[in-house]
Amino acid sequence: MKTAAWFVATGLFCAACGGAPPVPGPKAVDPKAAAEGRDAMSPPFMPDTVSGWTRDGTVQRYGPGNLWEYINGGAEQYLAYGFEEAAAARYRHTRGALATLDVYRMTDQVGAFGIYTEERSPASAVLSVGAAGSAGSDSVRFWSGPYYVKLWVSPSEAGATGLLEQLARQVAARLGDPGAPPAELAYFPTDGLAADSIRYIPTDVLGQSFLSKAFQAEYPAGTSTTTLVILSLDSSEVATRAIRQYQTFLADAGAAPSSRAALGDEAWLARDRYHGLILAVRSRSHLLIALGAPDDPTARALVSAALGRLPGSAPPSGKAGRP
Repeated sequence: MKTAAWFVATGLFCAACGGAPPVPGPKAVDPKAAAEGRDAMSPPFMPDTVSGWTRDGTVQRYGPGNLWEYINGGAEQYLAYGFEEAAAARYRHTRGALATLDVYRMTDQVGAFGIYTEERSPASAVLSVGAAGSAGSDSVRFWSGPYYVKLWVSPSEAGATGLLEQLARQVAARLGDPGAPPAELAYFPTDGLAADSIRYIPTDVLGQSFLSKAFQAEYPAGTSTTTLVILSLDSSEVATRAIRQYQTFLADAGAAPSSRAALGDEAWLARDRYHGLILAVRSRSHLLIALGAPDDPTARALVSAALGRLPGSAPPSGKAGRP
């Protein structure tokens, strides 16, 4: 991909940065890098001029070793989602608005989807840009392929977000094919699913170091919300060890599970003070965990519907029902 090739060819490191700009944005140019011409180079998705916007200054570049210089306090989260490289620049519009553009390249599209959903505000409006996007009162975010893009504008005034959306669409067009959403999104039953609630959790799922790379979604009903977590593990053996480790953890915490064998290859119920009712099910190499359901039938119906959507399972025939 052309954009990925730019990252590799130019390098993505700013050896020494300092001096905060008037609005959030890239830090000062490293003199040595500027003398070599590296910071003066513009990647194809950060043009000099586009849609009334003109790049104001040089493009700053960051890698895993110095991302903290740009987003101190937030770098660890990005690294957990597979951050590889980033570019940042400011743009000034003919109407006076000043925008900051950040483009983060992750290891893959799952990481880009994950960090986007982690930072997306529930109050933001859906925006059709890239693979998925959202717009706030002064910002636009979207993900496209392995890229996560953030733009925000100052001052926040009437019409400023519309100008920002124009810039976002130009950037998205230059990033190429946005790709498709992660396949795991199709595992979640749509009946009762809260809008935009599916997230990707890269590490320490449910606070357990042995659980990673999970997707989770919310199913609100009345005064309760059921959380469904789905992990696709490397093999049935790995999934078996994981569900047994989680079972042991709960037992040690005083919430000993009771065996149930009516779902998947093995299943059990437990209840703890943090999540309430817990239903854990293993189906081949998949682990499904429902937490917080108001009762056993509700948890079983949701997990049963999800089991029917896993790879190799028969397509679901309709709404989830008690198995």
